Amino acid sequence: MIPELKTQDYLIPLSRSYIPPRLPFREKELSELEFFYLTGIKLESFPTLLLIGPKSSGKTTLVLKLIEDLRIKLGLRSVVVDCSIENSEYKVVSKIINILGITSRKIKGSSTEELLFFLVKYFNYDKLKTLIALDNIEYLIVDNKFLLSALLKLDESFKEATKNVALLFTANEKIFENLRQSIKEFQRVPVLKLNKYTKEQVYNILKYRISLLTLHPKFTKRSLEHIAELSTNYEDINLAFSLLSSIILEANRIRKEKIIKSSVDEVFSKMIISYNQESSLLSDEEKLIFNIISELKKDRSFSQIKSSLLWKAYREVCEKKRKKLISYTKFWNILVQMERKGIIKRSVKSFGRFGRSTLIFVPNEPSRA
Repeated sequence: MIPELKTQDYLIPLSRSYIPPRLPFREKELSELEFFYLTGIKLESFPTLLLIGPKSSGKTTLVLKLIEDLRIKLGLRSVVVDCSIENSEYKVVSKIINILGITSRKIKGSSTEELLFFLVKYFNYDKLKTLIALDNIEYLIVDNKFLLSALLKLDESFKEATKNVALLFTANEKIFENLRQSIKEFQRVPVLKLNKYTKEQVYNILKYRISLLTLHPKFTKRSLEHIAELSTNYEDINLAFSLLSSIILEANRIRKEKIIKSSVDEVFSKMIISYNQESSLLSDEEKLIFNIISELKKDRSFSQIKSSLLWKAYREVCEKKRKKLISYTKFWNILVQMERKGIIKRSVKSFGRFGRSTLIFVPNEPSRA
């Protein structure tokens, strides 16, 4: 039996912020990054690199692991700012200053340009080697590009400061070409590209993370493969970790020793609605259709909805919002993709002389005819 624990600390290896002892399928990239920054920092050459890849390809974890290794080997100080949270240039520079613990009356009321100049002057006098990592920089290039351009031009005007500074940027590969074209300084920055994880790779990563847990139920091969498949369909490996955590907590609660595929579906169906509402991985069309299904369910006593009714409701919403209507074929393909992600389920039912119809329902609720 799995002992009941009073703390969830044993699930830390499944959290987003956890840095594992090794990174399966990213060892080569980590080695390349280490060599690049170790060499550049020792030569005081202002090493700068752009790390790109699709969402959930391990960019952030790779950066954090790199920083951990460089801190051990060089005593390197690091500053990591998530631009998706600090989503303005002013907030990013302020965050860097705050992390470095810089205090001055001159900072209050300063512009972004003044803050950056103040920061560079600080590096002129502070000799501690520092890596500044800006994660998700695509959130900074919507309106302004001053900060990124200024950082990349530092070595032109502040030779002394850049002896102590290294830069690392991460971005979604979809905006890579736009980044190169709109910010010319990026044309000379070396790029390291990550490929998205395959289903097999996710499966092996899950096996590795589970091996780091102190206590856990036994997962069958098929159950882990199913979690990997769901995660791959969503293109979000963090979904797999969240699902694993939920499954283990549930197993601990009911004293379950073995996790099979149906156990995964049961827990997944409970968490999927809240995940879908928060997920940025769903397309606008998928979110719209999912919201329509939710509204239709509120108005009817049946949890199953005919696909023809859903199509009609979708057209009405598009007309009301003056939104361009997609073809029925594309609409049907979206339903298929939503089913692959586990958002909905489809079943065909016969209505006698009225023919057959496809019924749509959300899998976390029992279907009622």
